[in-house]
Amino acid sequence: MSWNTLNLIECTEKITKGTTPTSIGGQFVSEGINFIKVESINEDGQYIPEKFAYIDERSNDLLKRSIIFEDDILISIAGAIGRTAYVNFKILPANTNQALAIVRPKKDIVYPKFLYYAFRTPSYQGQIKGSVVQAAQANVSLGVLNNTKINLPNLATQRKIASILSAYDDLIENNLKRIKLLEEKAFLRYKGILKGEKFSMKPFSEVADYINGYPFKPDDLKDVGLPIIKIKELKAGVQDDTPRNDGENIPEKYIIENKDILFAWSASIGAYLWCLGKSILNQHIFNVKPFDKD
Repeated sequence: MSWNTLNLIECTEKITKGTTPTSIGGQFVSEGINFIKVESINEDGQYIPEKFAYIDERSNDLLKRSIIFEDDILISIAGAIGRTAYVNFKILPANTNQALAIVRPKKDIVYPKFLYYAFRTPSYQGQIKGSVVQAAQANVSLGVLNNTKINLPNLATQRKIASILSAYDDLIENNLKRIKLLEEKAFLRYKGILKGEKFSMKPFSEVADYINGYPFKPDDLKDVGLPIIKIKELKAGVQDDTPRNDGENIPEKYIIENKDILFAWSASIGAYLWCLGKSILNQHIFNVKPFDKD
């Protein structure tokens, strides 16, 4: 099967970005039309609705160029470069600012969901991050984005690939929802058991030790050995592309085991109970070691 390589601009109807509403006489409001920023999208391409801002109808009309439509793809070009999200009807109506590029596919050339997954591949992420201009804030111009390369099979194959990857995404999302429900139930049960108990407030430093993960260098990353646990692995588990290390030169304190409590303190902040076996913890994640009771 042959794949064609095109510049992004060749397979899109539109590549644009927005601006800050207040800079053109618009305003933010407490509720209204969704206004999506980089921080409204996590590293897994999921929206974080509680981090949406809102604009009124007048401001949205002033920002006609950056009104978002279903099947558009958003990709961050300032700050956290490369974050990507697919636009579905659930978040509309919506608009965005200058930190997110809006990419509108030509549907007779590229299947929108396939383009979304293509944006998230290491090869494409390498292209865009390799074009970063370092200023007060890292950024990539629309001109550079226009000329990034996209590898495309025929449309039928694009749909098949996107369908398979979407099924995996749906499975992960459903599992995360189930985990959240179980956590809520566990909390309610715990709250019920401890009803009437008296609690005292203590700083975190008095109840547990926090061991930051190991600062791996590129040469430390291997194809065999113990899996190296980054934030990605906390969310999706150990994958085929998870880097590894034999652990021989890694201090014992960075080795994690089942039932260890892990806390991601950078990017996607959250707490996790590890259950995937002996591994090595990467930096930006604490292994929380509760002190023994007196």
